Amino acid sequence: MSLRYLYMVLLLCLLTGHSLQAQQDDQPRRTLPPVEVVPDEQPETAEDAIFGEGSPSPFDRPFSYPSLSDQSFGDADFGGLDGIMRSDRSLFDMPGLGTIVDRQQLGERMPVDMFHALQNEVGVLMQATARGQASPFVRGLTGQQVLILVDGVRLNNSTFRAGPNQYFNLIDPGQVERVEVLRGPQSVLWGSDALGGVINVVTRSASPYRGNYTGGSFVEYFSTADTGSYSRGNVEGWVGNSGLFAGGSYLNVNNLDRGGSLGRQPFTDYQQYAGDIKYNLLVADDQMITVAFQHFEQQNLPRSDRFKPFTNTPRPTFFDPQRRDLVYLRWQGLACNALFDAFTTTVSYGRNQERSLEIRNPAEFVVNTFGSNVTLAKDLCCAGRLTYGLDYYYDDVNAFRHRLNPQFPDDATYDRAGGFVNWDVDLTERLTTIAGVRYENVNAAGTIDAVSGGPKPFQRTYQDWIGS
Repeated sequence: MSLRYLYMVLLLCLLTGHSLQAQQDDQPRRTLPPVEVVPDEQPETAEDAIFGEGSPSPFDRPFSYPSLSDQSFGDADFGGLDGIMRSDRSLFDMPGLGTIVDRQQLGERMPVDMFHALQNEVGVLMQATARGQASPFVRGLTGQQVLILVDGVRLNNSTFRAGPNQYFNLIDPGQVERVEVLRGPQSVLWGSDALGGVINVVTRSASPYRGNYTGGSFVEYFSTADTGSYSRGNVEGWVGNSGLFAGGSYLNVNNLDRGGSLGRQPFTDYQQYAGDIKYNLLVADDQMITVAFQHFEQQNLPRSDRFKPFTNTPRPTFFDPQRRDLVYLRWQGLACNALFDAFTTTVSYGRNQERSLEIRNPAEFVVNTFGSNVTLAKDLCCAGRLTYGLDYYYDDVNAFRHRLNPQFPDDATYDRAGGFVNWDVDLTERLTTIAGVRYENVNAAGTIDAVSGGPKPFQRTYQDWIGS
């Protein structure tokens, strides 16, 4: 009976629907008059206010340096000249695999350090041997085999070891605009240590897109597991042809709560503070000068993998301080000559200091790094695009260790110089050829305190060609 009742209900619904449709078809149809859409007068954009109406803007997005976004070389855009790819291809068109963690994603992740900024990123494995440390693995490689850049300037130096190290965490996440990750070998473009990939941390800048403005922001993060607090304040503004961005942060981390009745884990607390400032000056409609300073310092940072709870001295190694400073001057822009259409040149000074406190055996080393690089690009029309340049970095290492030999030779020097040429051309709509070659030369010198015979100087030179 129930099945017969269901059939009757369905038949009634079909008849009713047919009847309503027939009644609607019998009524005369009415049509709406055509609507003419007239676009409103467009207001003056921020780009027109800064560069003049119709003038080409050197920026294709809210400004920060450098850019991996899709860019048109003929549209007076030079933002990506010294990005990870050193080309104008987008993430969808480039042959390698890359990702970009933008400012919105960073805000959603609420990172208090760079470990949390890239913790769940595709193709990147983050290792934290101890609190306040972070070492990214890309393509199974880490340490000195993954190149880390800050605004296109090398963070890697001659003291980076082959295994995991803590130096990626010497960047304040609050000053980061975005993080560009390119997975796979990039030695032709960036040097022989870019075996696993390249990570470029792009810092924040004032935006010329907003016209004349001033503003600021403040964020506060609190974590219950370690009762830690992260505070960051920023001020920024753009007036006329120049802009300024500055900020500072402080992080206080307490011992980690292990849960239950276990109490807190000893030697997992530390403090850090950071400050940065960046000034941009448009010297022409298509040329800009950037001056930036960054300071980052961690204090009383325990290396808990050295912790020995069953000895008479259950005390780990402490880094106090662990410090990074960076100053750079950059000039970038467009040109119209036979050699190049776009250029960027950078001179930089970096200082990494690490003081480790151990029982009866304190140690310290300071690395002063002087760097310079020039990158040029030429649009060859149907023949593609040619990118070429030179880069040079010089390390001066000062090291000290009580009782035992220092980890690195004192007054050691290390310099690397390289030049590269990269050609990018579309053969068909679906076939692209990218060919490049680099020559690199490395010189290392220092003095080793031998067990017998006194100090012995050494000097080594390495050079080779890299092709792709």
